[in-house]
Amino acid sequence: MTRNTYCLVIAAMLIFSACTTSSLSPEDPLAANIDFNDVRFVDLANIPENLEHEEAEAKEFGLWLDIKGIYAIDQNTVFLFGAIGPPCCYGRSLLLRSTNGGLDWEEVLPPLLGNSVFHVVFLEDGLGWALSPWVVEDIGRLTLYQTEDYGETWNQLSEIPNDRRYPYGMEFSDKMNGNLYVTYIIGSPTDRYATLTTSDGGLSWEETDSIPLVWEWDRSEDKSESREVFARDVYDLLEPPGSAMGRHWLPCDGYCEATGHDGSLWRTEENQESDQLAVYRQLGIEDGWQTVSILPTHFGYFNGHVDDPIHGDD
Repeated sequence: MTRNTYCLVIAAMLIFSACTTSSLSPEDPLAANIDFNDVRFVDLANIPENLEHEEAEAKEFGLWLDIKGIYAIDQNTVFLFGAIGPPCCYGRSLLLRSTNGGLDWEEVLPPLLGNSVFHVVFLEDGLGWALSPWVVEDIGRLTLYQTEDYGETWNQLSEIPNDRRYPYGMEFSDKMNGNLYVTYIIGSPTDRYATLTTSDGGLSWEETDSIPLVWEWDRSEDKSESREVFARDVYDLLEPPGSAMGRHWLPCDGYCEATGHDGSLWRTEENQESDQLAVYRQLGIEDGWQTVSILPTHFGYFNGHVDDPIHGDD
């Protein structure tokens, strides 16, 4: 049976000091190796709250991967990003990196309690950015990270104060200039879709363009449907023509696609019945899609550590 090492802390009251050896089901053809960050979760406790409830939830229900997207540099280097945590309450941000085509994964971003990772973008020279918003109950502050070595190491670059901004897209055209696409939805006349622009590599941002968000309830008898249709229309209007925004557009929640800088195609597909996430890659049209790895999405929790993966039929 394949043995894999999983290191993670998911309850802020416990100190995680060692990795837990876990085994994947033998029917998984390409069970992924995942090395989680072994930082003590208590050191991430930027929230002045007692987290006994979170610990109880983790013990009873386990820990879940919540994958928001995939980003590929080439056929070998690829990222999965999102969060991991109990089904309620506080999880923590997660950025996994593989340099061997998805066979092995390593957590590379310093995690934040209560955050997720929504967007990752890179330039051709290995310079990249990762955006991690606060996601408990509502979108909060946006924390931006930067890497200069193709995602091997990351440093916090800036924090973007958040007035209920939902970040649904991010891109950089060079090392200094980038755009962040957000929505303001607070139920007021100032609700809008907006573009935030940086000219100093992400250190500071200012709003440079916006489209008023006006609900057109007469589009259908079902108001919820008309809201969805209108929102989708506006997303299309704001997408920069000819850009690669499609691969960074909104969190994709398990079913994600990406195109590497070398033209390699990647996608993920989550199987909720088996609690697994499959990663597929296509190197050329004639090659077809190949499964490169299978990641568990549900983990047990025991004595402050991630325990064996929990499969849907367990």
